[in-house]
Amino acid sequence: MTARDVELDTSRRSAKRKRGSAQPQKIDRPYSFPLNFCAVLLASLALAASPTSSIPAQGDEFVGPFPSWTNVKTVYGAVADGTADDTAAIQQGLDELGKPGHSPVLFFPNGTYRITKTLVLASSISVSIAGEDPATTTIVWGGEPAGTMIWFNGVAYSRFVRFTLDGKRRASVAVEQSWDMKHPHFDTGNEYSDNTFLDVDYGIHGGFKGGGFAETTIRRSRFLRNAKAGVALGNFNALDIWIWHSLFEDCDTGVTNIPGAGNFHVYNSVFRRSAHADMAIGNTGGFSARGNYSVNSKAFFIGGSTNNPATIDIQQNTIIDPADSAAISLGNQGPGLITDNVIRSRPWATGPVVLWRSFLDADVTSVGNTFTIPNPVNSNGRLISIDDRVVRPSTIDPRQPELPGPLPNLHRHIVEVGAGASQREIQNAILAAVRENGTRPVVHIPWGTYSIAETLIVPASDIQLVGDGYGTTLRWTGAGPGPMIRLMGPTKATLREIQFDGATRADGIVIEDVDQAGSRVYMGQAELRAGKRTNLFINGLDHTKVQLEDL
Repeated sequence: MTARDVELDTSRRSAKRKRGSAQPQKIDRPYSFPLNFCAVLLASLALAASPTSSIPAQGDEFVGPFPSWTNVKTVYGAVADGTADDTAAIQQGLDELGKPGHSPVLFFPNGTYRITKTLVLASSISVSIAGEDPATTTIVWGGEPAGTMIWFNGVAYSRFVRFTLDGKRRASVAVEQSWDMKHPHFDTGNEYSDNTFLDVDYGIHGGFKGGGFAETTIRRSRFLRNAKAGVALGNFNALDIWIWHSLFEDCDTGVTNIPGAGNFHVYNSVFRRSAHADMAIGNTGGFSARGNYSVNSKAFFIGGSTNNPATIDIQQNTIIDPADSAAISLGNQGPGLITDNVIRSRPWATGPVVLWRSFLDADVTSVGNTFTIPNPVNSNGRLISIDDRVVRPSTIDPRQPELPGPLPNLHRHIVEVGAGASQREIQNAILAAVRENGTRPVVHIPWGTYSIAETLIVPASDIQLVGDGYGTTLRWTGAGPGPMIRLMGPTKATLREIQFDGATRADGIVIEDVDQAGSRVYMGQAELRAGKRTNLFINGLDHTKVQLEDL
């Protein structure tokens, strides 16, 4: 369904939705739409997530390690045999990570790293901690019961990727992402990707030791047997936690802000057998759950009673056999928008499937949902039901979608730029890589700040331009307006883990002649800032796929 399938008439207090026959279908009863709700409705319908039967592919890859990365085995003496205590070696690596003269990337080769005390990374910006492969790079807890494995304190714009953290059912917390309000830096803008959090109480425990844990991305990660929650948000600054393509299996709760606060958005993820709920909220805010799949959990999305409003968008989820009759049960004012979900209830279940009640009148709209029992939606306030339907359970396809796995390392050819290279040397490296177009060659620019006085030209190709996180900065020093980089199409270019600083005098990246079928531009954790007019300009988007992550 798209936004143009819905007609809103606020003056006549009605709404219509057109189906394939183009015949309008009235709402159950007249209702006056607030203008801001109309905007939320139209935006949500226009930005509907893909169906769970076809979770989007990732389309990118992992590259590295590079010579500029610090190897925790060869430099700090970690053994990684599962028996030796590697705590001191890893802690030394964390203490020096990103400090003057030290790489901002700490690399863990395959192995099992046993730790007995909490590892702490404090007061760091733009650093990366990367494992070789999440299936074979494991950190295991050998310390006291109820311990915390890793604490990120005052860490911002950084990455923790490609690990398995195994608490052995002894550790309480795998990762504590909290700012103690004493160290520099508010915790924000971090990424957790391609990780497994195994046999702990909490996988990621965010913001419970003070503040922080805002604008965080969690991608392609697995939360297995987390006894309390996979992801827990702990304070009112734990805002906008984005979770994509992740698995929550045999957890008490998948994602929650109880007993803390903050808000989250969960897209294209899978929940299996959550004992309490897939998602649960106490404090309110803005939440969305789109394109997810849930099977045999107690409930899908729940929240207690409160006088406060909460903007909640539950869209295009498939929910199979929840243990509770009410798969969605909330007690705030809303506004709640529930659209195009498929919910197959258990044979003995009775309605409602969606129960939304508040101390004050709740405000709920249910559009295009498919249920298997009658009287599926109930609210003690204003309820709009448009095009909902009840079908036989046998008509529901219960198949689980296949989640994308960790990004593969395809070991591409790498053109290495020397540390402190000139602009001409960077340009020559780009041109050398372009000669291998068709093999996705990598131009790696190691950490450091590089002076760019003239536009770097990237000819049409599938080149990958990769830095060492935000520790690699290209800074404009020229007299003209730039741009810093001109990408020529058609292209399948990748720009990742790098800063582009226009110094307020130059535009950042201009992508030209790119709008052909098959063209693709991917940018991941690439910071574009201080552009004179624009940081990113793409000429033509009709046929080009543009994928921007963690910018």
